[in-house]
Amino acid sequence: MKTIKKLLNGIFTTAFIVAIVMFTVTGVCIAESELKIKVSGYFAPENVMWEDFFEMPKKMIEDVTQGRAAVTVYPSNTLIAPKDVYRSLETGLVGFDLVFGPFTPGAFPVTDVFSLPGLVGNQATSNAVLNHVFDKYPVIKKQFSTKVKYIASQVHMRADIHSREPIRTLAELKGKVIGCQNPKIAEALEKLGASVSVIKLATEAYTSLERGVIDGVACAWGSVNVFRLYEVTKYHTLISICPATSHWFFSLKTWNKFTLEEQKRFESLASWFQNRILVGNVKGSMDVRFNKATPAKGHEMIKWSDEDMIKMKKLFRPIWDKWAEEMEEKGYPGKHILRDVELLMDAYQYG
Repeated sequence: MKTIKKLLNGIFTTAFIVAIVMFTVTGVCIAESELKIKVSGYFAPENVMWEDFFEMPKKMIEDVTQGRAAVTVYPSNTLIAPKDVYRSLETGLVGFDLVFGPFTPGAFPVTDVFSLPGLVGNQATSNAVLNHVFDKYPVIKKQFSTKVKYIASQVHMRADIHSREPIRTLAELKGKVIGCQNPKIAEALEKLGASVSVIKLATEAYTSLERGVIDGVACAWGSVNVFRLYEVTKYHTLISICPATSHWFFSLKTWNKFTLEEQKRFESLASWFQNRILVGNVKGSMDVRFNKATPAKGHEMIKWSDEDMIKMKKLFRPIWDKWAEEMEEKGYPGKHILRDVELLMDAYQYG
């Protein structure tokens, strides 16, 4: 009996050791993921855009690596502030993330062409033009840090004016005090005659509108949703200007830990990552426009006349030309890029 027990114990011990060796060598079953990747989000998980912006990319990374990587997404400001995401990618504090252009002013000067006021169309059209321009001018990618691995870029929602009182014409905008999401929007509205200031949407916009300190705020619909600005504005002037751009990056420290096959797979998913932002933004826009800022709740969407829109675009032209000159000084073909974006926007919209 003792001999049988010894024999069985020996068999079980040997089998256990073999199993451990097999799991270790093949990676078929590892109790804990080898690679820990941190991602810093831009808002709370309850936001309607969270799934597309962060949850689905998290799952994609884990699927591509077959569980070898474990991704943790931290809500906004719980790991780092949004303004620190790009720097944290460079240092490796975060392994993968979305870098939102307005939070890193001056970091991506060439793709700022898509944020020029009145130049580009909706997100889908703008993304198509962006992809074309990136393919034609590889030099654009030189604006990115050598400490990150670039994956994809995308154009976001354009900004409109959300106000306490209606602004039905270009002339009515003159003298109105408008808080702006970023300096680009402020420069544009100043050209149109508004009195502008750059404000922090998260902490200043709501109370400034509520107290009448400002007449309106110029920002994208996603921000109207995130910061509940639909509660303190009723009129929405649809001028559609200055969309932000954002970029997906891996930290180079994280990227170098992927296998060659994993790297190729991520590179092939550029359009998938781009479309996640498009879909998330559309969800955010639809949520606020069709559920929270509806005519039934006292909201009004205002469109200026064709004549006013043409005047507006002419007033913006010097801003476009200034950007092109600045890019030429930095060694980028700014004039050619601007020309191509103009022509391609026309071709994609009307061709």
